[in-house]
Amino acid sequence: MFSRRFASASVTVALLFPSLVSAADNCYVAGKVPLEKHEYSASIVLLLDETVVFDTTQQEHIKENIHALIKSGHELKAFTFSAFQNDRYTLPVLDARLAKTLDNKTRDNMRKDHLRDFDTCQQVAEIRIKKMVDALLERYFAKSSSALSKSDVLSTMKEIGDNVIPMTKSKLKYMVMVSDMLENSNITSFYAPDTGPRKIDAAVELAKTDKAKVLTDYRGAKVYVIGAGVVPKSNKPQSGNYRSQEIMAPLKSFWAQYFEKSNAKLVEFGQPLLLAPLGELK
Repeated sequence: MFSRRFASASVTVALLFPSLVSAADNCYVAGKVPLEKHEYSASIVLLLDETVVFDTTQQEHIKENIHALIKSGHELKAFTFSAFQNDRYTLPVLDARLAKTLDNKTRDNMRKDHLRDFDTCQQVAEIRIKKMVDALLERYFAKSSSALSKSDVLSTMKEIGDNVIPMTKSKLKYMVMVSDMLENSNITSFYAPDTGPRKIDAAVELAKTDKAKVLTDYRGAKVYVIGAGVVPKSNKPQSGNYRSQEIMAPLKSFWAQYFEKSNAKLVEFGQPLLLAPLGELK
């Protein structure tokens, strides 16, 4: 089911972002770089949860960190998600690649005009992708709503692990989750009736993931979360209110164990923001 949605949505992405989908290939072609030199140093999968409303400070933090990922040699695939209902299913919204900076030996063997074309293409592509990311995030923040009744975090991540991670081009893989990480689906709910997020039992919830078969293989990906536990105040929808450590500690424990069982490592669990900027990714 995902593959059909992904295929049709990819056409939409190509129409909306025609300069992004093949940005890296265009730079290699522009510089007439040999095919064997077409390399990527890191693949990044970005997941944007539409059930979470962020305040302006948090939005700026998210924007700055995603901008920091747009650099030479990086492949960036972005998706929005919430629940599998209406128009809120998992949707690919960006597929951008920036050519890797050429090593000195390759540069020394290139014609000067070809090298100039390659370097210029890289500079233009980076600027263009950042502008597209800004437009994407503006739409994402505007569309996000805490009024959505469901949040299928686990099922979405299962789809990403099964269908997207295998398509990434680099051995070094990262997943960036912009989400409160609060599951609310037919698998389980991290909410108590009418009282908001509850203190979960990580072991009990992990048993539910095993039963629902939502574990996957992220192929050694490193995971960063921005927004864990953020819940908007009812009287101020644009204001964030994150939860106590009594709730957050078992939530973090659950996700750390989930990722370990799915061949990934939770590096940072931003509550709600990251302490180490994503620009430090190697």
